[in-house]
Amino acid sequence: MAAALVLLVGGVAAGWWWQRDDEPSSERPTPRAEGPGAEAELSAAEVLEPGTVLATDLVRPPRLEQPVALPGRLGGVAVPALGVVPAVGTGEERSIAPDGHRLVAFTLADGPCQARGCRGWARLGLRLVVGGGAARALPAGGPTFVAVAPDDAPVQLVFAADGVRQAVSLPGGKVDNQVAVLVRPRLAVDIGLTDDLAVTADQPLAAQDRSRRLTVGEARLFFFAGRKGPQRTDRAYLAVDVSYTRSGDPTPSYFDAGHLSLRGPDGKRFPRRDVKAPTLPRAAVFLVPADFSRGTLVVGGTTRVATLINGVTPSSVLLTVEERTVPVRIPAR
Repeated sequence: MAAALVLLVGGVAAGWWWQRDDEPSSERPTPRAEGPGAEAELSAAEVLEPGTVLATDLVRPPRLEQPVALPGRLGGVAVPALGVVPAVGTGEERSIAPDGHRLVAFTLADGPCQARGCRGWARLGLRLVVGGGAARALPAGGPTFVAVAPDDAPVQLVFAADGVRQAVSLPGGKVDNQVAVLVRPRLAVDIGLTDDLAVTADQPLAAQDRSRRLTVGEARLFFFAGRKGPQRTDRAYLAVDVSYTRSGDPTPSYFDAGHLSLRGPDGKRFPRRDVKAPTLPRAAVFLVPADFSRGTLVVGGTTRVATLINGVTPSSVLLTVEERTVPVRIPAR
């Protein structure tokens, strides 16, 4: 029987799956070791060499109430179990840490990501850093690993991709620089609003320009625009699919920056960014906190926009679009 924590990512259900302790897997490898010197040979009461990292099914780290996760653009990793264990194996067939060292054990599972189909953790190039040493690749195998580390040395599982370095401290489980928005259970909502807006100007307008049919569709949180995200991992982008049509012309048009803003509950405006959302390339995009859950999209107002006289001579017009406020709500949990 398997337990799962289901997360909505990219509009579909994605699972962080891990195996229960009472479910042995036929795919788990024979215990292996990597470390200074030759591969460790597990034997009765063997003392493992400092720096050794094992992929093994002979230990069962304590389960966490909530897996910690490091999400990325194309894949992510979750850590559902971690802790210090007394030995690898039991009875005479056990291995222990040398004096002044501990055995840090952890289990990995697939985690969330921004893409619709996330890569498994084994394809992410995860690395382990012990103390101030160099980052080293995990040995083949898993999903459970054991590291022989000095008692006072920090141990980190590191996931670095697309310019973002995230880490989990082992065995404490503290996450550093997590792409926070991508662990949220819901990233999008369909607003589904249409309305008619009156338009006036300081110059005569053609009949088809005197009103606009407003359409507001999906609002979606995301982090990566292409391979880049915001400078801070506690920030996110919010894309809102908002457009209008003119009378007699069904082709969608898009509002000038002066006719579109997003405000928080305190009335503060969120900055607009000139980036493309992965699934909403023509949407208006705003920079928001990763825990954004509610705001107000303000459509309309008065602003001066560029135009052409007779389609040739550059000019401008002071355009007033009837204002509408549109609530944007994306549950944080």
